[in-house]
Amino acid sequence: MAHPRTGLMHAPAPGGPAAPPAAGETGAQTWSRLINLAGRQRMLSQRLALMAMLADQGDDEARQTGRQALALFSQAHAWLSRGGDGLPPPGAALHEAFFGRDGADAPVRAYIALVEQVLAAAPGRAGTALRQLLQQCSPMLARLNRVTEVYETLARAAADEAQRHRQTLIGNIQRIASEARIISLNARLAAAHAGGEGREFAVVASRMTQVTEQIDQLSRQALGQT
Repeated sequence: MAHPRTGLMHAPAPGGPAAPPAAGETGAQTWSRLINLAGRQRMLSQRLALMAMLADQGDDEARQTGRQALALFSQAHAWLSRGGDGLPPPGAALHEAFFGRDGADAPVRAYIALVEQVLAAAPGRAGTALRQLLQQCSPMLARLNRVTEVYETLARAAADEAQRHRQTLIGNIQRIASEARIISLNARLAAAHAGGEGREFAVVASRMTQVTEQIDQLSRQALGQT
């Protein structure tokens, strides 16, 4: 249901949009989930500031929506910065993005504390905490944008590496198929020289040729060449 004054949809209950990865989920799907989660944090950071401001003006519905959004924001930050719910702990580059000298972890936790303080205050009593929160709104968005960019860069690098590995693997399959084709040809020649006694052997060699042709076709399809 949309908020009557802002038009924003209510935040779903904590845990709803961040279900654990399904069994057998690929690396690409995990990266997609991480990027989506990091991107959602940017939106939530701005919603939190708006809901906090409305709550200070006495809007109880905004206060409730703010608490739900804060639960999502806090849980997602824990998963992104430390791992959990099927997500891996951050590697070196992401650890630097969260815990380095200009990392996002401490500012995000400070932002969460300010939101909690505003939402816990009586209407019109948030005062300094609300001013500090609104001052941090744009810098927080920029900080979360930088974290999302790190995820996107790493995801592209992982996809490129997966493609290189795939091409190497298919190249090895094609090489083996080529060697098998030569062996099959030699076997058919030997069977022809053997006359009637080599008939059954010729059938096996012919089938081997068909199999290598099928392997070649599948390899070309996997590489997008057909």
